[in-house]
Amino acid sequence: MAAIIENLLTEYQSLQLTQIIDYERFNDYAIVHHSTVIEGSTLTEIETRRLLESNLTPNAKPLTHISELLWSVNMPNF
Repeated sequence: MAAIIENLLTEYQSLQLTQIIDYERFNDYAIVHHSTVIEGSTLTEIETRRLLESNLTPNAKPLTHISELLWSVNMPNF
């Protein structure tokens, strides 16, 4: 069993996913998205990512939902 785990770990490390995926940014986007959804936002995860990465506002979404998302991103971390 230990050999199988060791082989899987070696294979995972050889993929170098940490060079491809920015896990910290992904996690930040997920937290912001889910926090605003709890508050009633109708933005999807994709719309959230587009707004945060490219400043592209989604069509036919309430301005309050966009404002709340941007406000929560700019809040200082306590």
